[in-house]
Amino acid sequence: MNRVLSMITGYSLILMAILAGFSYGYVFTKFYKPNSPDLVQADFLGNQELYMWMVIGFICIVLLDFLISWTIFKLFKKENPQLAFITSLLRFLYTVIFFRAIIFLKNNIELSNKHGLEINQNFEYFLYTWSIGLILFGIHLILLALILKKHQYIPKFIWYLMLIAGISYLATNSMKIFVPGKYDTANLLENILAIPMVLGELCFAFWIVFKGKMTIKTLTK
Repeated sequence: MNRVLSMITGYSLILMAILAGFSYGYVFTKFYKPNSPDLVQADFLGNQELYMWMVIGFICIVLLDFLISWTIFKLFKKENPQLAFITSLLRFLYTVIFFRAIIFLKNNIELSNKHGLEINQNFEYFLYTWSIGLILFGIHLILLALILKKHQYIPKFIWYLMLIAGISYLATNSMKIFVPGKYDTANLLENILAIPMVLGELCFAFWIVFKGKMTIKTLTK
C-alpha cells in the first residue's frame, strides 16, 4: 500500500510539472500582456480553443494537488502524524485557493464583449489570488523538507532543494502581497530562483519513483 502511494505521489508530481509547463509556462504567458490589452483581445479571440485547454490543464493540476495532499499525509503519518497533517492541510488549503484563482480565468470565457482590459483584469485577479495560495504552498514545502530530512534514505540534496524552493515561494509571493511597490523585484527574484523552485518537488518525485522503490518500505515504516 505504501509503495503504491509513493508511486502515485511521484507520478502525480511529474504529471503536474508537465501540465504546469503547458498551461502556465506556454499558454498563459502567450495570452498575458498587461500593457497591451488590444493584443490580449486579439490573441484571445483567435485562440479560444487553446485558452480552454489551458483552463483544463489548470483544473487537472488542482485535482492532482488534492490527491497529493492526501497521499503525503498517508505516507508520513506514522512517523509524525501532527506534522504530516499540517503539511498536507497546507497543501489542501493552497489548492482550494488556487482553484478559486482559476475561476477568474474561466470568467474570461463568459465575458460578453471579450474586451482586452476585462480579460487582463481577470488575469491580474488570477495572479494575485494564486500568490496568496503560494505563500501557503511555500510553508508546505518547508515542512515537507523537514519531514524528508529525518529519513536517512533520502539524499540530502533533495530536502535541501525542497527547503530552498519553499523559502523562495514564501519570500517572493509574500513580497507581491505584503510589500507595496516590490512586485517587479519579486518577479525578478522568482526568475532567478526558478530552477530550484521547480527542482524541489521534481527531484523528490523522480527519486521516489525511480530510486525509492527498494527503500520505500523502510521509508514508510
